[in-house]
Amino acid sequence: MLDYILGTIAEHRWLFAGVILAGLAAWVIIRRHQLFWVTDLAYTVPVIGRISRFSSDYAKAHDGWLNVEKTLCRDYAKHVPALSRAEFENHAEYLRRTYDHGRKPLPFAIVALLAVLIGLEALGFSYLLGSLMALEGSENTRTLLMIAVVTVLAIVLLWLTHAAGHQLYRPSLLRKLFREHQVDNSREFTSRTVKLNEPQSIDDDQPDHVQAANRIAAGPGDRGSYSMVWVAMAFILVVAIGSTVLRIETLNSIEQEAAAPAASIFGAVEGGAEGEAAAPPVAATPEPGAEARHNAALTGFTLLGAIFLVTQFIGMRVGYSYGFVGLQSAEAHRATEGAADYASYWARIQAMIDIANLRLQKLHQKLEAGAHRPLEFHKSFVDFLREERGRSSEYMLDPADPGTGGPGGRGRPTLVPNAAEAVDRAVEALDKAPTNAAKLEILEGLDDRMQDLVEERLRARTAAGRREQLRTRFAGLY
Repeated sequence: MLDYILGTIAEHRWLFAGVILAGLAAWVIIRRHQLFWVTDLAYTVPVIGRISRFSSDYAKAHDGWLNVEKTLCRDYAKHVPALSRAEFENHAEYLRRTYDHGRKPLPFAIVALLAVLIGLEALGFSYLLGSLMALEGSENTRTLLMIAVVTVLAIVLLWLTHAAGHQLYRPSLLRKLFREHQVDNSREFTSRTVKLNEPQSIDDDQPDHVQAANRIAAGPGDRGSYSMVWVAMAFILVVAIGSTVLRIETLNSIEQEAAAPAASIFGAVEGGAEGEAAAPPVAATPEPGAEARHNAALTGFTLLGAIFLVTQFIGMRVGYSYGFVGLQSAEAHRATEGAADYASYWARIQAMIDIANLRLQKLHQKLEAGAHRPLEFHKSFVDFLREERGRSSEYMLDPADPGTGGPGGRGRPTLVPNAAEAVDRAVEALDKAPTNAAKLEILEGLDDRMQDLVEERLRARTAAGRREQLRTRFAGLY
């Protein structure tokens, strides 16, 4: 059975390798990017999709939402960081002060390209090494061993070169900052560790090199380390030299076998043992062009070694050019989606917000269709984001809406800046209005979105007052 499995794998080895690589690629992409379309597909599939399955669940949560509403919003909210303008600017300032503004995480396409290059280089070396490690094994065993060696070698080299390149960038930046600190020796190298959720203006009184060190260095004594660079270079040289030596020794062994002298068989036929002993060995005639082929093979081995070294240094260069050095720069980049400004940031997530609202409305329609009594739904996906993440009324500000002072309008009912203060002023004016007609005039002077916010505030205040009255009456019974 084992031989049959090994034989099948050996016969279709490239198909198996392709399936494994495709599976790994899909897993990495989904894990790294938390693909929005995967969640959307899970909700929109007919019959078995989550919207269809949720359409008969009317259980309520404690805060005015249905459980299925919150589940849908929570699943979509995982893909929508949706920072406020102030939060976005704070994150962007963190990236600027760590010199990470404009840098990107390592793209998956480059990872795949490097993996292919390193895998192809490791293929020849592993074929030779696998043959030497399993001299008595079958062809299937050697093939399986070769695939294992290729996989391990490619993964180790890919990780090692990327880590070495990234580590090469971080210490060089830290030591540049330290040299600036030595020139300005009136201050400490770091004044404090500034976190991403803190106001980035907290160390504005410090020079640029101290601000950067506050966000990059793990402590006052952190100057970075090149240890991974030396480990990577040593490993690369060992593999390059070892593979070249193995190729040369294998070539010499093949040439020696081809040039071995052949014994004469005529003495054994004519004179038996005595004739065999007396017959001298027949020296092999040197094959024409053997020396030229030997030199060409050595040149090819040298070129293979040089190509291997260049490929590894390309991997280190990629690690140097991508990634972040700030302690929380990767988190800041993920939250801002790598956008240059808030308007472009909003444009990237607005489509996802619209789709989430559309799916929530579709769920509402299905719930209403199956209900035995009229249902009213007043909350949207944006409301969920504000409530769940505890943001102020400025949360989810659309910079392109004219009501927010943005550069253009798209007609979306978004919040205006300082909406919380505007709602407070409107409610205060309603409280001071002497007649219902005056109150109605105040309400009619507000836009639709502000009217909804004021109504929501008044309802919440009324509900709170009723709860307080009930609590007082209940306390009076005992």
